[in-house]
Amino acid sequence: MEHDYKLVKEVYQNAEMSKDIIGRLIRICDDSNFRAALAEEFAEYHEVTAQARAYMEEKGYPVRTNKFGKAASMSGIKFNTMIDKTSTHLAEMMVQGSTMGVIDMKRALKEYPGADECPKKLASKLFETEQKNVRRMLEFV
Repeated sequence: MEHDYKLVKEVYQNAEMSKDIIGRLIRICDDSNFRAALAEEFAEYHEVTAQARAYMEEKGYPVRTNKFGKAASMSGIKFNTMIDKTSTHLAEMMVQGSTMGVIDMKRALKEYPGADECPKKLASKLFETEQKNVRRMLEFV
């Protein structure tokens, strides 16, 4: 049961952070094609976040975000976008973030092998989403 919570919490926090960052990037980017790609990614992360939240609520697990990690990431995003708001630069940032997400989900799946099937499926779905998003963002680099 502890592995279930830890894995689904990892999925939730990762997808929630990605969703928040993408929401910020959509507002500052001038490239309509890039914004459309970001909107697709936002929808994917929103779906994973909603499914993870529903699972946690169903099981009575606390739904928490990593406020310190989120604040640090948002500060980094703000700084990086002050320097360069081009879709190329933003795509590079997204590739780096999604690559970290791939690593996080792969590590989490290995770390919590005894987790319930639902958290495993959510982690696998997020892992695949992150891989797909790397490929999508590389088109803008």
